[in-house]
Amino acid sequence: MTDKQSTLRQVQQADFVLLETGLYLNGHPACMEALAYFEEAKKAAKAARCAYEETYGPLTLSSAGGETCFDWNESPLPWEWEAN
Repeated sequence: MTDKQSTLRQVQQADFVLLETGLYLNGHPACMEALAYFEEAKKAAKAARCAYEETYGPLTLSSAGGETCFDWNESPLPWEWEAN
């Protein structure tokens, strides 16, 4: 597995934890432990996404762009495995 794939895997794992914790909170909205865990999961997911995007470029359209050019269509995109 390349560094790029490993970093993307970290983003996927962090996003999974965030999603699962959010689903748990849907059924247990007053659980303070889960809420604290959710806040930590949000920070971890944001950090993983930032680490990927700083090195390899935007993962989503909302993180694309720049002051001098639109960088979304620079290839390869994260899901183009054959090019990564």
